[in-house]
Amino acid sequence: MVAVGALFALAIYSSTSAAPALDSNGGQWIRENPNQDKFLGISWDAAAGVVNKGRVGRFLVPKQVLEAKTRKGSDIQSDMVVLFQESWCSTMDGNTLADICESMCPLYYGGAEVKYRVNNIVNLHGANIVNAVKLEDVKASIFD
Repeated sequence: MVAVGALFALAIYSSTSAAPALDSNGGQWIRENPNQDKFLGISWDAAAGVVNKGRVGRFLVPKQVLEAKTRKGSDIQSDMVVLFQESWCSTMDGNTLADICESMCPLYYGGAEVKYRVNNIVNLHGANIVNAVKLEDVKASIFD
């Protein structure tokens, strides 16, 4: 009878203990395949949200995710190096940042190319924060 009581107490303790945190990987960055759709999606979010904010001329859109890594802890972080290229969309043509999407803003042949570091953080409540920092101009537009 004592064994049954101890087993019952153990079952109650294990069912009321806190849920485990996300697999933290010890806070280590893990290299990912940059060709995954999720990274390209984050790059489009960066284009619509921060890369083109205040930009004059043709909007930059993601051409290729060159590097990607993630780490998980109390939030999920993605860090990428993304090659952006000028698109057919621009404020001169009446477009806004809300218009930036793959179907509406295709790459502009011969347009300038720029590398950005894009960082995305998703917390446990689902809030999404995207930041981008320009790394370098890769190629000038052939039309300049």
